[in-house]
Amino acid sequence: MNRAIAAVLLLAASTAMAQTDQAYQYPSQISVTGYGVAEAEPDLASIVFGVDATGITAAEAVDTATEMMDGARAAAHRAGVAEDDMSTTYYSLWQEEIYDPDYGYTGEYQYHVTENMTAKVRDIDDVGEVIAAVVSGGANTVTSITFTVADIVSLRAEARANAAADARGRAEQLAREAGVTLGRISMISEYSYNDSYYGDPYYSAASTYSMSMDAASGEIAAPSITPGVTTYSTSVSITYFIAE
Repeated sequence: MNRAIAAVLLLAASTAMAQTDQAYQYPSQISVTGYGVAEAEPDLASIVFGVDATGITAAEAVDTATEMMDGARAAAHRAGVAEDDMSTTYYSLWQEEIYDPDYGYTGEYQYHVTENMTAKVRDIDDVGEVIAAVVSGGANTVTSITFTVADIVSLRAEARANAAADARGRAEQLAREAGVTLGRISMISEYSYNDSYYGDPYYSAASTYSMSMDAASGEIAAPSITPGVTTYSTSVSITYFIAE
């Protein structure tokens, strides 16, 4: 008897759910994605320079690298880079077997130190002079120059506004083509493409530079720098209800 009652109740519940699913109509919607880009002249540069040194002992390699980096850092400071705008971004010490081009690996070892430092230059016109200074001061590598804008929040906001306007225009065109009217917004999502670079927002900007050394004096001539344009890109997806 109990089983019969349970079966009847289960059948009734299933029937009610089926009727509910059949009766429910999902609202009509239009979903679009808009794309926005904002550009600005860069006013901030990030230079990564470093030293690469070797020694028969670990202490010798470390001491040599330290002396070279201290000289490069002091030169950058004299060229106008604030101490707070310089930070060590990479340091590595390892042992390597000495290689002879004629006889191959010799079985003898030396120690190798690589250290990189990042310097922020807040006057774009000084970038070439800073590079020349750090190389003359002791750095033997300059691995990258990245340009951005200090007020990155405003650049983001401009790109976001452009993306939202693009999305709205696409939705309005689709509504006209379909002969319907846009209703209220049901969902908005943003997808940014430039929000990560070691925890700090640096953005792409074309850059070129060249470097030359005066053979007589050993001094480094300031390289020619072309910063290009800093670009921020984002997209905004918006879903609209179709008005009845």
